[in-house]
Amino acid sequence: MDNDIGLQEIFSDYLRSEGYDTTCVSSGSEAIQKLLCSQFDIVFLDTLMPEMNGVKTFQQIKSNVFNTTVVMMTAYAYSELIDQAKNLGVQLIILKPFDFSQIIRFLKEFVASNGLNSETIGRLRQALDYRTA
Repeated sequence: MDNDIGLQEIFSDYLRSEGYDTTCVSSGSEAIQKLLCSQFDIVFLDTLMPEMNGVKTFQQIKSNVFNTTVVMMTAYAYSELIDQAKNLGVQLIILKPFDFSQIIRFLKEFVASNGLNSETIGRLRQALDYRTA
């Protein structure tokens, strides 16, 4: 989920070319509606969104007990929203810009480990070689 339609399309096209199914939305309320209707293994969620920011969207996802993993994405190395996300339990925050091949490595590790746990998160952070927030 990203309000930048261009990034959304590039991200989705790349994941589809690698064999992943994707669904794109541009707002938190759209994301919640999709989650109410369908099961998603993972949600990539931007922190800054119109209407409902990524943290508020994460709170909605968490309060509805959707069985999905949320990865937050942000262009800001530090912000109050990132701190809020961490305090609410977001386990992985990826800084933009990111290398799409790193996202594929993340997804392969995620699938291989059947989700996220503390060991997997550590390996993902190393494998992605990214600047996690």
